[in-house]
Amino acid sequence: MSAILLASIAIRVFALLTALRLLIGNKDYRMGFFIVTIAVMVVDQLLPLFQTDQLWPIVFEVDVQALTALFVSILIFLTLVYLDAVLRSYRYKSLRLTAARKKLQREVDANQAVKEALGAAEMASRTKSQFLANMSHELRTPLNAVIGFSEIMEAQMFGPLGSPQYKEYATDIKTSGKHLLGIVNDVLDLSKVEAGRIELKETVIEIPELLASCERLVKESARAGELELAFKIFPDLPYLMADQRLVKQVLVNLLSNAVKFTHQGGEILVTATTAPGVACRIEVRDNGIGMLPAHIDKALQPFAQIENAAQSNHKGTGLGLPLSKSLVELHGGTFEIESQLGAGTKIIVTFPAERAVAPADLNSPRDLKVLAI
Repeated sequence: MSAILLASIAIRVFALLTALRLLIGNKDYRMGFFIVTIAVMVVDQLLPLFQTDQLWPIVFEVDVQALTALFVSILIFLTLVYLDAVLRSYRYKSLRLTAARKKLQREVDANQAVKEALGAAEMASRTKSQFLANMSHELRTPLNAVIGFSEIMEAQMFGPLGSPQYKEYATDIKTSGKHLLGIVNDVLDLSKVEAGRIELKETVIEIPELLASCERLVKESARAGELELAFKIFPDLPYLMADQRLVKQVLVNLLSNAVKFTHQGGEILVTATTAPGVACRIEVRDNGIGMLPAHIDKALQPFAQIENAAQSNHKGTGLGLPLSKSLVELHGGTFEIESQLGAGTKIIVTFPAERAVAPADLNSPRDLKVLAI
């Protein structure tokens, strides 16, 4: 048996084995049977090239015929190898496509779950805000009555109460009632902001006068704590178009926090100026207990409390800063906090340039004031 014949037989055996592997490894068995059938048909077509008295050729009479058979066998083998590679690539791409489809489906399911969770959270938030608003209204009416009657008793408008202690009790009732009413008002305002139901009643505001009125509300507390309260107001400030009650509420909250969290003998500085792109920039700085920068985000969450030893004696409702930030942003402004534990806090409030009103736009001339209190 010649070497060429042996090579031809070996290659055709390998070709048939490759076809069988395609049959076994391919999930589409019809394709595998088709490949095996084609391979057998091609081999059968090669048999007339050989002169033999057996089923399978053993000797060749002409070397050219053997070489031709070898060449065709090699061609068949390479064709089957190519088909094997194509099918492997097809299966690989099919697996990738299936994996991508499953991944996409998981992402779609996850997005749907997130949407449903967000919808439920928004519904719960609206329900909570509506509940707080309704409860706040229900509480304000009796509180106003309590405060009013306690003021009448404190002033002894209808005659002596009979004992000096009664007057002290009436004063305590009035003070506690006003404190509780302030909390209720903050809850009501915050719920309105969250529900998008608060409306701005915009008027032209003169910043120096507004700061002077805020100073009158906190100066007694500052004096009791032996704090130095100073205002630095630049003379070229424009008028501000905003809701005066809400802006005043923001400033009083910031000043009250500064007084509350500043040690005896500390300093509080309020600066009002303008800058490119803003109508007004108000900064409230103190050298009080401060807080860690990592706690700033928590301080801006409603009802959140910063837990540390320095603030253990200064508990509050946790509404002042979140409400102030919401009211400033309602005007299109920005609210920023910079703080270091033990070094104090600086809060910066800015209002956008479109809220600036030039004195020339008003009917009456402006009387600029610079306060140093």
